[in-house]
Amino acid sequence: EMKIGNIPAYAAALMLSGYLCAIGRAESIPYFIGDSETSELQASPNLQGLHFVAALDDPPFSFLDRTSKISGFSVFLARAVCEELNYSSNCFVSGRVAADLDLEMNPGAKKIIISNFGIESLSWEKFRFSRPFLRIPGRFVIKRTGSAPVNFDEGLQGSKIGTIANSGEERMLRSFFPQAQILGFAGESLLLNELSSGKIDLAFANGIQAGQWLVSREGDECCMLAGGPYYSSHFLGAGVRFAIPAEDSFLVPQINGALISLQRKGKIEELFFRFFPVNFFEVFDRRTERAAID
Repeated sequence: EMKIGNIPAYAAALMLSGYLCAIGRAESIPYFIGDSETSELQASPNLQGLHFVAALDDPPFSFLDRTSKISGFSVFLARAVCEELNYSSNCFVSGRVAADLDLEMNPGAKKIIISNFGIESLSWEKFRFSRPFLRIPGRFVIKRTGSAPVNFDEGLQGSKIGTIANSGEERMLRSFFPQAQILGFAGESLLLNELSSGKIDLAFANGIQAGQWLVSREGDECCMLAGGPYYSSHFLGAGVRFAIPAEDSFLVPQINGALISLQRKGKIEELFFRFFPVNFFEVFDRRTERAAID
């Protein structure tokens, strides 16, 4: 329910990232790994290399670029992890369709799956997980003009809020905002049309979907993010992580240590702004953002 499968559309979105700076981009993203945590970067002398496996159709995390090379936020982060652990010369990142990610590959190297939304079903019996290095929040989207100010602090009582039917976002809305009128729609285009036509007051989606709307032809100059990010492991998942085979659990603290180091160096933030055209962590004034735009 959180997949974005239109890779050409995503590539176009990246080209528009300069335009999106005009509609708002905060200077930083949150730290999702505790800044006080210690890192363990000692490499194992018996390790023959690291093999990261990513989905081929999960932009902006992993996808084939125009030269048919695997690219994306998680792919470049995996390579940076290898550099932190001094495995650059024995580091492999390959791609598979999401359904085949859990197949045996290259037994000589330790296989690590880049665990994005499409494979949340990976079993704790077979895998151990790194700390999440990115979490995707739920975000509200509102029309730029022609709508009344919204006060999120009052629970959006009576507001008509559209979202994707049967999604984690819909379940989250019904739990967090019981006084609002929640309407589920079958697809993103229909939801955005209802918002742009004024038939609903707000739309609610995960941050990636919201960002895609803001760079789409339909969403151009129509809408904006409103309020702040909403997080919930229960409704929206644990976040983007690396899944390490249980028999290689000794790698978990090493990879966590590399992620902590990369976070402190600003590398995770750098890659985020490279591959995500909209900073969906940005917080807008919860009562007056309408007046600031109109």
